[in-house]
Amino acid sequence: MNRVFLMGRLVKDPQVYETKDSKQKIVKYTLAVDRRGDTKGTDFISCICFGNAADFAERYLTKGRKILVEGKWETGSYNEKNTGKKIFTNTANIYSHYFVDPKPKATMEGPDGEQQVAEFMDIPDGFSEEVPFT
Repeated sequence: MNRVFLMGRLVKDPQVYETKDSKQKIVKYTLAVDRRGDTKGTDFISCICFGNAADFAERYLTKGRKILVEGKWETGSYNEKNTGKKIFTNTANIYSHYFVDPKPKATMEGPDGEQQVAEFMDIPDGFSEEVPFT
């Protein structure tokens, strides 16, 4: 079984490509994943996605956003143009994205032209019994 789950932050905004016939969108990004245990450090994982996952990534993912992804691990190789040397690749082919951090605050222009930050309303005290979660 080839299934991988990764949690980390996007190193930069995703890069969007289209196939030569412009029928399919391809989105690539790098995920910084912290190691646990004795080998502390960070791994930088190349990720690629197609179809609906690519549409989602293009629309919602931004640099620094913490996400959990699900996909499969793919290995490959190609010959370098100038030297002909064989280069081996490892990529996570992602088909599901999940947000881990809270939704970023939205900014909008106020009536006076200044930028304002829109925040979500807190649940008032006394309503906890009517709300199905706390």
